[in-house]
Amino acid sequence: MNGEVFSKVLKCFPALCKLSITKCNSMELLHVEDGGLLGLKMLQSFTGYDCEKLFSRWPKGEVGGGAPAIKPFPSPLTELEISYEPSLQSMGLLSNLTSLTSLTLKSCKELTMDGFNPLITVNLKELTISASYSEKENMSIAGDLLSEIARSKLMNAGSFQVEEFHVDSISAVLTVPICSHLAASLHTLWFSFDDWATTFTEEQEQALQLLTSLKHLEFGFCKNLQSLPQGLRDLSSLKRLVIDSCKKILSLPPEEGLPASLEMLEVWCRSPELIEQARKLKESDPWFSIQGFAN
Repeated sequence: MNGEVFSKVLKCFPALCKLSITKCNSMELLHVEDGGLLGLKMLQSFTGYDCEKLFSRWPKGEVGGGAPAIKPFPSPLTELEISYEPSLQSMGLLSNLTSLTSLTLKSCKELTMDGFNPLITVNLKELTISASYSEKENMSIAGDLLSEIARSKLMNAGSFQVEEFHVDSISAVLTVPICSHLAASLHTLWFSFDDWATTFTEEQEQALQLLTSLKHLEFGFCKNLQSLPQGLRDLSSLKRLVIDSCKKILSLPPEEGLPASLEMLEVWCRSPELIEQARKLKESDPWFSIQGFAN
């Protein structure tokens, strides 16, 4: 189905509130005022997954400075997930979405910060950013996004109170200014596919300690990470710790190095050392829940 036919079909469902487009390789969202998704005034949730050309008709560079104000999505949208979509190349295409409570941008390799509007983060409760610049190593869009939010003074105004944060850059999040701001709200922090982090710096350790509301901490597919943070024990609200496919982490903290609040440890790594250590932790405290390959 091409974009023209799709636009006509959508007009038959004016009350549509949730839409998912998956693996439609020839689909293009139309760049016309009365077409595309703009007629869906009730649309609350959109998912685009692995479609290749969804935004191919939209501006590739910075959106603004005389560019048309029209955007692909209706402004009332509250949930947006776009994954494996190389045609999404500008954050400016999302600049009207200031009602978002959940935003996921995953593996959009051509995405840039051009036209980014920090106000799209004002109401966010869930944020997933796993999008590295295609031509730059050790450069995650998450770092630039957080820097732009800080420069906009939204943090000073008490906005950007994310509760769940999934991100591909440890260094982007674990800074004292960011963690100070998220201390009261953040309860789930998930680092995944950070290919560059090896250990935790002193500043990163200090920043982590500021996350006093953190209940769930996860490290997944961080292929060069060699150790867990030393200050885990001081995370007094932490209930769940997950280590998933971090092949260079060869040891767990001893029981006294884990927070007393911890209820579940998940070890999804095939390291014999980690599995044996997890089993010993289980033996030392029968009330302690172990999941993963050590279970």
